Amino acid sequence: RKSEAEIASKKRAEYRRRYALLDSVVEQVPATFKR
Repeated sequence: RKSEAEIASKKRAEYRRRYALLDSVVEQVPATFKR
């Protein structure tokens, strides 16, 4: 995962949104398998 310092400021929001989406998926997957 790139640090925010490496990312152009205009892309920073896009990366943050993408990583937030990835994190939410990662959290949901174990919950799905526990059923």
